[in-house]
Amino acid sequence: MEVDNSIKESLVANNHRFMYINGKRYYVKLCEDNFNLKEIIAKRLADILGIKCANYDIIKTDDNIYYVSEDLNILGNARNLSIISAANSSLYLIWDALEKNLSGSQELMQELIQIYFFDLLFLNSDRKLHNIMLVNTISTMHLYMIDNSLLFSHDRAELFSSLARYDDLNCLSPIDWDNDKQRELNGHNLEYFLQTSAKEYIEILKSMIKLVSVEVLKKVIDDIELEYDYKIPDKSIMIKRYQDNLENIKTILESRGEYESRIHKNK
Repeated sequence: MEVDNSIKESLVANNHRFMYINGKRYYVKLCEDNFNLKEIIAKRLADILGIKCANYDIIKTDDNIYYVSEDLNILGNARNLSIISAANSSLYLIWDALEKNLSGSQELMQELIQIYFFDLLFLNSDRKLHNIMLVNTISTMHLYMIDNSLLFSHDRAELFSSLARYDDLNCLSPIDWDNDKQRELNGHNLEYFLQTSAKEYIEILKSMIKLVSVEVLKKVIDDIELEYDYKIPDKSIMIKRYQDNLENIKTILESRGEYESRIHKNK
């Protein structure tokens, strides 16, 4: 986003606050993801997957990059999901709260599951209820993702993710938190969900995998680099983490007969 110097000078004082830019109200926050533009990446991926997400742009200053996101209240009454449940509630508690507190919650539950899968696929380590916005008008009600700057996390991503809380998974054996257990965490999380959920949700996950291959992710990042005339520093690392995670998820689905195996035995 192109702005004059007076706006750029105001960004520091308005970090993690709303401010008016060119007549519109934006939320401003410093790009603290090693300047990897993860909010921009997340929005592009969400668009591909049909998941609602706040729009993000960036403003470059001499020393930093700032994310700016137009206030979701322009779409309707926007509140975060902590209005219906405790901030650290699990997926299942949120699910229950939606059914109890909001009429016509079936579509919202579908959107919640899509957000859950989004975080699993792209290793988002910070999805708490204040990072999911409920936007409603007179006739519609939808969930929007905000704050996706911890995409492609490496260490213990799912432990701190939010929608999946490990105190819910009493059936699991103890996990050694001192080691890098990202794949194990994702595996436990997904296995538990697959065991306790309807078939229709597995189909949603499979369709999301088809829509965002590793090649699609590469193109998304390439397009962003071209558009912003900027080289994303951890591009190869993020792609590799996604590739490894995607293979692990496919293996879990294959083990349950839910995904076509890449190995074909000779007849």
